[in-house]
Amino acid sequence: MSTPSINDESFRQVLEWNAKQKFREDCRIVCAANRNNITGQILLGARHWDTMMHLAMGDNSYESWSDCDSGFIDQFGNFYYRHEAFIVAERQNQIIHIIGTEHNRKLFSENLY
Repeated sequence: MSTPSINDESFRQVLEWNAKQKFREDCRIVCAANRNNITGQILLGARHWDTMMHLAMGDNSYESWSDCDSGFIDQFGNFYYRHEAFIVAERQNQIIHIIGTEHNRKLFSENLY
C-alpha cells in the first residue's frame, strides 16, 4: 500500500473536507504538530519535538525541518498555528495553565496539562 500523495484526488478531497471542519464549535486541540513549509508534511506528538516527533521524522535530517511552523491539530486533522490553537483551546476550556502573561495568546503544550 502506497502512502497517499497530496496529488491523489481522493486524498485531496479528504483534505478539503477536513478544512471545512476547521474552527467548528466542537473542534478540540488534540496534539502538538510541526508542519514542514516545503513539503507540507506534519509531525505529531504530545509535545513539540518530543520522542514521537523524532521517530516520525525518520531518516529526514533536521535541516529538512528548519523551515517549519509549530502548532497543533484538532480531531479532524486540521493544522492550527499557535495563535489559532489558543482560540480553539480557550473556547473549549482546555487551557488549565497560563504560560507567560495573560496577553500571550499563543498556545503551548504546557497550557493544556
